[in-house]
Amino acid sequence: MSLKRGLIGAIFFILIANISYSQEARGSLLDEYNYVFAEKLVAVAKENYPRIKNYQSRVRNTELKISNNKMGWLSPLSFSYVYSPTNTLSISNPTFFSGYQIGFSFNLVSLAQTPSNVKMAREENKIAKYDFDEYLLTLKTDVITRYVTYLRADKTVKLFTQSYQDAQNVLSRIKY
Repeated sequence: MSLKRGLIGAIFFILIANISYSQEARGSLLDEYNYVFAEKLVAVAKENYPRIKNYQSRVRNTELKISNNKMGWLSPLSFSYVYSPTNTLSISNPTFFSGYQIGFSFNLVSLAQTPSNVKMAREENKIAKYDFDEYLLTLKTDVITRYVTYLRADKTVKLFTQSYQDAQNVLSRIKY
């Protein structure tokens, strides 16, 4: 009976010690958080995640669309020429003018569309940059969350190991 009370008292003591130790362990999680290491983890993730390259390619693509649409100012204007070296008049292939014939064409609708195309390309570029920035923030949050989860799990393992060692010590003391 006294052995049973002693065992119950030891278990109660372990639980009280465990609760106070876990409260102490929660406060010391910030002591183990290494800001430099966390930033290094974020930098490594930014270098190695393939989606980063995908977003960078999207931004470059939209920048190329902007420059392409800026060159669209010249597209309404077209130039053509025809060269006829002979001035013979044949029935099968009649040529009334000899020499060079030059023609210019101007498309007014295409000229009116060019500014809006450039604006749309700039807006697409902004959207691509915003998506890229959002993904960088999400990646940073994800990496830091995983790092904190790792620190918590490490702390929990240390806590359980310490509790196990304390229980072993109490059990060995009860036996003696």
